[in-house]
Amino acid sequence: TRARRVRPDDRRPTTTMPPSPRLPPLEARGRKSPFFFFVLSLLNIVDAFGLNVVWPMLPFMVESYGVASSEKDLGAWVGFAGAATSVGQLLSSYPWGVAADRFGRRPVMLLGMFLSTFSVLVFGTAGSYAQCVSGRFLTGLLNGNAGVVKTYIGETTDKTQQARAFSIFAMAFGVASCVAPAVGGFLQRPAERWPDTFEGTVFERYPFLLPMLFAGMLTLTGGVLGFLYVPESASQWRRMEAKASGGDAAYYARVGDDNDDDDDDEGERPYEGKDRSEALLTIVDDDGERGLKEVEMGVVKTMSGEDGTSIDAADVELGGTAAAETKKPKDDSAAAAAA
Repeated sequence: TRARRVRPDDRRPTTTMPPSPRLPPLEARGRKSPFFFFVLSLLNIVDAFGLNVVWPMLPFMVESYGVASSEKDLGAWVGFAGAATSVGQLLSSYPWGVAADRFGRRPVMLLGMFLSTFSVLVFGTAGSYAQCVSGRFLTGLLNGNAGVVKTYIGETTDKTQQARAFSIFAMAFGVASCVAPAVGGFLQRPAERWPDTFEGTVFERYPFLLPMLFAGMLTLTGGVLGFLYVPESASQWRRMEAKASGGDAAYYARVGDDNDDDDDDEGERPYEGKDRSEALLTIVDDDGERGLKEVEMGVVKTMSGEDGTSIDAADVELGGTAAAETKKPKDDSAAAAAA
């Protein structure tokens, strides 16, 4: 049994393809350099740093705005401002995930980094309680990297490196969560701590700006390094190419016999899932001819023929010249009799 070529009239009309990537898409296979893990760790460090740098100074900020009538009420006002980040994350996590599926992991991660730089500056220059809460809310709303980066790691590392990658990722978050409060407490109100250097400067007007500038420089550095060295994941790039060339109609993965009669549709089987993550899969038949099969990437693992043979599509790359394996199912009764 061979994979039969899909007829040209069965394919969806080609639409605008995504632009060529600046960096070659990164496959999960192969060992990754320590620098790759460092850059990914930095993407997580900046998220943890921006989240935790505010805790030592937030009570003093809220107290300076005079919104609390007493010390007993101060905790509630501080807690509301601190919770604004989580509210922003709650509202934006799903839209960021949808954007990452549609436009790619790389642009969403980079956009989150650069928008984080803006949000920390909004918070650092807050002159009122409303701006303080808005700054914390924007920190959670404008950055969806908490989920997207984890997805990216899963797509760019294989099973031999995933444990190491996620361990480094978690360790980076822990280190940043420990260091950030110390930096925030040490650098707040610098005009009072180092008057010879900061008195009469913008840091006297905005006493909590300096630690947020430090956080902003960290996120900006992460964004620049990500732009230079973090490519799109190959699996996501293939999905985007397939969608751009496909449209929305349902397709079929055909496995027939040696007869290439275009009028014969025996063996037509609609793929399952239908979550619109179609992929064009190139299968090489016995004669070396390539036939395009459309399958559900990550859902349809095999395409079965009428005689029970199957073509394993799990490891065949889009656009590549990779032979599909043809396997006969094991005869359990014969195996039992032999035993």
